[in-house]
Amino acid sequence: MGHTKDLYQDFALAFWKIARDDLGRAQDAMQEKAFSYVVFHSQQCVEKIVKALLEMKEIFSRDHDVSDLFVLYFIKPEKMDDQRKVFYNILDSLEWFKGKWSASRYPFIKDGKVVTPSEDFTEIEASIALTRAKSVFHEITSLLKKDYMLEIID
Repeated sequence: MGHTKDLYQDFALAFWKIARDDLGRAQDAMQEKAFSYVVFHSQQCVEKIVKALLEMKEIFSRDHDVSDLFVLYFIKPEKMDDQRKVFYNILDSLEWFKGKWSASRYPFIKDGKVVTPSEDFTEIEASIALTRAKSVFHEITSLLKKDYMLEIID
């Protein structure tokens, strides 16, 4: 059964492709000024690209919030001095996106009124979300190529 590692690499590549597509959707939504969708697809991009990285550690998760797993496998090991800043930036974005997969999709109560995500998310929040998603996507793509030799053709 020596093919398990190959499966994890295949999953990593599949998550990478989905993250790339989510980033594209977030950029399209920004052009359309559909800010809640920018936030949603940016969050999805970050979630999937981090899952691609976790797959390289042979970790699979169905959760939307993967910050705990990221801390466990990438922040906790103290051998990451050269990558500390990158990993903490990724963690900061994971924390920023916490819960946004839900808040960007479902109605909720704000100031005693039921509001939709499109009524609540602003261009500023969408811009921050997209900037974070691009940064995390590019940082992790670089790690997947350099540190894990994942064959990504972008």
